[in-house]
Amino acid sequence: ELQYVQSPYNDSAVQDGSFGNEMVLVHPNHPPKRLYYNNGQYVFAEIPFTWSPTGTPTTQTPSEYSWPSGAYPAACTSYLGRLVLAGSNKDPTLGSLTGSLAEKVWMTEVGRWFRFTDPNSTEVNPDDSIEFSSTYRSPIQWVHGQSNLLVGSESYEYVSNADGIYSPGDLGVFLQSTHGSERVQPVPMGQYVLFAAEQGSRVRAMQYIAESEYWISPDTTIYHPDLFARNGGIRRMARMRNPHQICVCVMGNGVLALLHQDSYANISAWSRLSVGGNVKDICVLPQEDGTDVLYMLVRRTIGGVNKLYLEAIADWTYAEENNWGYTGSSVTFIPAAASNVI
Repeated sequence: ELQYVQSPYNDSAVQDGSFGNEMVLVHPNHPPKRLYYNNGQYVFAEIPFTWSPTGTPTTQTPSEYSWPSGAYPAACTSYLGRLVLAGSNKDPTLGSLTGSLAEKVWMTEVGRWFRFTDPNSTEVNPDDSIEFSSTYRSPIQWVHGQSNLLVGSESYEYVSNADGIYSPGDLGVFLQSTHGSERVQPVPMGQYVLFAAEQGSRVRAMQYIAESEYWISPDTTIYHPDLFARNGGIRRMARMRNPHQICVCVMGNGVLALLHQDSYANISAWSRLSVGGNVKDICVLPQEDGTDVLYMLVRRTIGGVNKLYLEAIADWTYAEENNWGYTGSSVTFIPAAASNVI
């Protein structure tokens, strides 16, 4: 259930001064964490927020607050220089008359990812932190910064934007669709944002239509209605860019589902890939030559011993010399002489 976002900033007080080397990670059962590189080693630590938005400051002096126990955000993204946190697991009661932190969005000050504005301040500035709850009452599952701030909840998908500067005094929230989202971090792919919908049984492609000034979310799995429903739903999504545009989804049964898509050529197709073990999680990282590598955490039983293995698929090209290692099953045979018959 981890969600994460790469920070473009660094805090010279705790880091080694390099730029953009920090990640923010959230989980519904744990306080927000930061992963950064300092003095030759990686550091994984709780984030020391200033003026925690769900805390109760009692003094005029800014102080560091840990996120209150039991109110940890489960979704995160970045938008217009702000860290966005949402979907706390505290009181996620559907239909609650008083609302729930599960329906709130918190955004830090611009350029200050660990700082929220002093609640005692009487001035409102454009770069102040932002907090809002939508009238479309439903626990938030994911947030994503695009041209607008996209929000997916259990029952709705909506956007937040502004007519002028996106600030506490100028923002609006607008309903776009009612498909209902799963708590899986979405991935951008071309002009689309792909997200898991209908309890993880569908992948929808959210895109902005200028003519109607609306975000629509067509179903990419409409010709494959049982792809995810019969295989445990979607657990994680990752995007590969090079050499091919592929969205890789981990299904509940440990098999991968791959969406090969070129929206400009109107080409879209799904395939399944089993690696002979149960894939638990994935991520994508580029190699030195720019091609992407799919990393997998795979549970296998080898020699009667059940272990987790870190594995990778590096070769996704269709060159003649390729061994087709990305297919579910393959055999390569090269004739030794012209008289050989296959």
